[in-house]
Amino acid sequence: MIQQSKNLILSSLFIYVISVSAQVSAPYIPDIKDVLSPLPIQQDAFKKLDNKIGVIGIDSRYKPSKTTEFPFTSIGQLIMDASSESVGNCTATLIAPSYIITAAHCIYDHDIQSFVDDVKFIPANDGEYIPFGVYSVTQAYILSGYLKQDHKYSDIAILKLSIPLGNQLGYLGYGIISDLPRAIKSNIDRNIDNLQTHAQGNKDKFLESVTQYLEMLHKDYPNYALRYFGYSGDKNSELWGDQCIAWKLDEKSTDRLFTLSVLCDLQPGASGSSFIDSNNLIKAIGSYHRISEDLVNSSSNNIENPQGNFLDLINIAHGISPYLFNLIENWQKNIYENETIRHDFKQTDNWQQVTIKNDCNENMQLAMHYKDPRQGWNTKGFWDIAPKEKVAITTASLDYYYYSSIKGEGVSDKGKDLYKDLYGQSFGFQKVKIENSFNNNINLTCD
Repeated sequence: MIQQSKNLILSSLFIYVISVSAQVSAPYIPDIKDVLSPLPIQQDAFKKLDNKIGVIGIDSRYKPSKTTEFPFTSIGQLIMDASSESVGNCTATLIAPSYIITAAHCIYDHDIQSFVDDVKFIPANDGEYIPFGVYSVTQAYILSGYLKQDHKYSDIAILKLSIPLGNQLGYLGYGIISDLPRAIKSNIDRNIDNLQTHAQGNKDKFLESVTQYLEMLHKDYPNYALRYFGYSGDKNSELWGDQCIAWKLDEKSTDRLFTLSVLCDLQPGASGSSFIDSNNLIKAIGSYHRISEDLVNSSSNNIENPQGNFLDLINIAHGISPYLFNLIENWQKNIYENETIRHDFKQTDNWQQVTIKNDCNENMQLAMHYKDPRQGWNTKGFWDIAPKEKVAITTASLDYYYYSSIKGEGVSDKGKDLYKDLYGQSFGFQKVKIENSFNNNINLTCD
């Protein structure tokens, strides 16, 4: 039995990992002055998932200290809705100013054979903190094969955003995944042979030791490690990640599409995550989980929260092949043939930031009449802003908002476009057109 298990591991272990190829789309790291400052106040996040799946061996996930720094600014949570009902969360990554990459199953529901109604992207979301707003998806590109029975082997999508966020937040590059050096593969084989000998016929001991060994390969070969960060369902919409090495599953791959087994711990909500190398190049996209019948039938394991060895629980990703690389390039140019399905979404409200800076030499107070993403139009204030300081709010209006300011003890109405009562007094508000840009600014002066 041990020899059979070893053969099964080695027959599928065709290591595919990073190397810089001639076909590379480079990442973009923005200058710090161009990056929008994150919102200073926390805001409610969307509904969170509460389940756990895909932990192989020891749970080795970790959380970055700040999502508001690159490359985490380029990674975000996807929220999908169908017929006004939330249908799930996924992860996506900016790969160009206006494009993100994710898994096709995040936006197409095979059960009802239909695209979801609405998709929103929340860059750098961190639990209940939404630092850079929420933006709608307007188009999707997927392989036509995903609508067929072989959909699990073409689970990748490119989505177009309503505005070019990548110019401010940065974006990751992507490149073709390629083979691990033969010498390293031979060394891995020898180490597995040694673990077999040490197990002395104990299958469980052998599988446990091999799982632990494979999980740590990224430390043995750091130049070939891949890492991912995604919105795990059991982590309350926080960004968590892991490091690992992936290998190609020959029986599930073709010359065009590479299916990989990855030993990173993945969960629902992390689907669509990018596996990236040390050069910030995406080499694969997280897809789904494959669970053995032994694990399904095990009375000691809760199938809703499984945890198993390398053979019982396999997390699947799709590697970027030359064919897929060219597709991604062409989809961004709106170039496609019969192998592609393009779907257009109705654009919905973005949650865009309005940043208010006090350019006066004394404190200013500000009130806003704007469309709250959850509550509709309302009037809020007053915010007390010290000299040269900034505050920011998020509005869901596609068109306009209103503001009114107070200097010192006196009222200084900045507009007569709208009048609203606050604290028993009427204030005049000025109407401001929202531009189709990443950030909208108000500069308060002493005039």
